[in-house]
Amino acid sequence: MEIKVWGSRGSMPISGPEFVCHGGETTCLEVRLNSGESFLLDAGTGISAYDRATAGRSKNPVLCLTHPHLDHVQGLPFFSGTYNAKTPLQIYGPEFPDGPSLENSLSRLFDGVLMPVKWESLPRHELHPVKPGEKLELFGARLETCPTLHPGGCMAWKISADGWTFAFTGDHEIPLDDSAPQKNEANERLMRFLSGCDIVLADSHFSDADHASHAGWGHSSYNQWQKALAGRGVGMLLYTHFNPAYTDQTIEGLAAEGNEGEVPSAAVFDQCLIRRDGIVEKAAETECAACNFSQKVASFSDTHAILDALLTATRKLGNADAGTVYLVDDGELRFAAAQNDTLFPASAANKFAYVNSRLPIDRKSIAGYVAETGKALNIGDVYKLPPESEYSFNPALDKATGYRTSSVLALPLANGEGKIIGVLQLINSRGKTGSVPFSRQMTQAIGHLCSMSTIPLERSFLIVDMILRMLRTSALRDPAETAGHVRRVGSMAAELYHRWAEKAGVDPEELLATKGQLRLAAMLHDVGKVGIPDAVLKKPGKLDAEERAIMEQHAFLGAGLFAHSIHEIDKMARDIALHHHARWDGRGYTGSEGIASPKGSAIPLCARITAIADVYDALVSNRSYKKGWDVEKAVAVLKEEAGSHFDPELVEYFLEIGDLVQSISTRYADTPENEGVAG
Repeated sequence: MEIKVWGSRGSMPISGPEFVCHGGETTCLEVRLNSGESFLLDAGTGISAYDRATAGRSKNPVLCLTHPHLDHVQGLPFFSGTYNAKTPLQIYGPEFPDGPSLENSLSRLFDGVLMPVKWESLPRHELHPVKPGEKLELFGARLETCPTLHPGGCMAWKISADGWTFAFTGDHEIPLDDSAPQKNEANERLMRFLSGCDIVLADSHFSDADHASHAGWGHSSYNQWQKALAGRGVGMLLYTHFNPAYTDQTIEGLAAEGNEGEVPSAAVFDQCLIRRDGIVEKAAETECAACNFSQKVASFSDTHAILDALLTATRKLGNADAGTVYLVDDGELRFAAAQNDTLFPASAANKFAYVNSRLPIDRKSIAGYVAETGKALNIGDVYKLPPESEYSFNPALDKATGYRTSSVLALPLANGEGKIIGVLQLINSRGKTGSVPFSRQMTQAIGHLCSMSTIPLERSFLIVDMILRMLRTSALRDPAETAGHVRRVGSMAAELYHRWAEKAGVDPEELLATKGQLRLAAMLHDVGKVGIPDAVLKKPGKLDAEERAIMEQHAFLGAGLFAHSIHEIDKMARDIALHHHARWDGRGYTGSEGIASPKGSAIPLCARITAIADVYDALVSNRSYKKGWDVEKAVAVLKEEAGSHFDPELVEYFLEIGDLVQSISTRYADTPENEGVAG
């Protein structure tokens, strides 16, 4: 037996980008028996998704209703089975002593006013009124019912088949206090009914605060279920009937809070599968975050951009305050990316991508343990690890910053061959009152994104390695062209663009994509020097006018390598190669008499940015023919040349990111270890 959730929203269907992951269809569940028979529990708008997915079936399923409120039956008029005369519907639904009959309840949907089709004109479906508390046997499955607390009445269903038991509460309100003995007795009856179930799917419409102000509306909160089912032998608690005002992020936060009790719990989502061991993802159908992530990183070639996208997407899924990615490098874990909403805003976090911090791959740290074993870790509070734990938490950063790490989710990044290439570590899933453990559903979804990230990451490693190989060819002839220099220029250009784009209000996704392209394209700014004769390129002294003209041709020659560009990176690399020696005042060069050097804002933005990064790094770097200048002297040159050589606005932004520029200079210093580091 397995259950598919076709609709998980309560009260009314909802749509929009904030409601995609958990879905916006109202209640409808399909219970599939191993024999092939199936039941539908309720007929909200989710039944339309079921209808599309099962077109061409030979017969209708059995429909079991919890109650006839609109959000639980509103899909029935749009269900093809409603109009199928060959195989009439078998409808089982509650009849309450003081309420309308099952037929009367359904016929109100088809009264010629709400719907143009009247009940009398439909095929004669077989209606089976059920008194709450009755038990049935259908297709070898045992079906039990129990009344719940809901205005107008409602009936929970419990289905036992294929060796396990699933229960769906329908709508139910757990009383807030003991002031109404009759209600508390009815609530206790339902809890006894749910005792011992392998999985319970429960109405969790409200947060605790909203429930307090909506007493009597007939719905419960997440935390109430944990308390009510404690000690009753329930294997897993799943939440549904989400308030239409609650976004995906709100639901995840509330579900995380509700996971603090003794019963493992998670929030369901439209089109997820439920089996005996819990939720099973159907990524192609339901994982909006995975789809968005896949589409986004498909166009990324830059390691930093992919890691930033991975952190952003997984932190959103886990509602995490912070996150870090480590990459495996030369037998160690290298600190590669970080985000932390509490310690620093997104733009300030950039410099932490260039910290050359490393961890051994061993069991002395959480990330090291995950990298060595390939096992994921989900820790509720790192300060409460048992003494016999195989790994440990280092609180040094917490002590230095005043931060409080609590919950940690650490997952391996493994390629298709099972090789660990990195570790994702998320910190502090945010609940209503503080950090809470990462839920099972979060872990599954985040793990899926980690799996999706490894191919783009390995592709980015390969691209960077290919660029460095190309530049090593140039370096064999040009002693000034080091791997460190091109990496520094690429990273400084990327971060300068980041600052400019923030100021210009560029869309964050466009910013990230362009930033990654610029990092790679700027590394190729001087690739045309490979075509300059050694007599000029390696001349130790000052060049004469004729030699200067030959040297200047490297701009045109470099652009020629990308003359037939079809990819954005190639087009950007062409613009940078051709125009990175253009000047704001128009007195620059392209290396070709047939191509005039532009000036001012006519110079491509990427070339204006790269020019600043290139000149600054050349000034502060040691060369065989000179000693690097100190930073203050180099900055003075940029200020002096702003408005003549350089775009003055970009010079201002470059000076604003001075700490970040220094981090890049340190990370990619001219040392042997930086000659072949991918990313």
